[in-house]
Amino acid sequence: MGITINVEDSKILRAPIDRALEKGLAEGVSRGLAKAVANLLHLRFPHEVPDSLVDHLSGLRPEVLEDMHARSATAPSVAEALGSYMPSKAAGPSL
Repeated sequence: MGITINVEDSKILRAPIDRALEKGLAEGVSRGLAKAVANLLHLRFPHEVPDSLVDHLSGLRPEVLEDMHARSATAPSVAEALGSYMPSKAAGPSL
């Protein structure tokens, strides 16, 4: 006869699962916001948005990305919208 373990009731198993879920959720939120910034900039400045922009921005905190998204709506250039988070020229624009 096997032993049944309920993960919901296990303090040992539940904590790492909860941490992993929280980390995954935070990464998903940041990636979604990075995509929103890249999409908005691509609409405003076609051919000036680096291909790797989403990957470049995905590690930023959601608050930074939300502020960047707001700036992206009115900034006169991609560089102004991204500020110090502008990727290097090596990334190249999307064509």
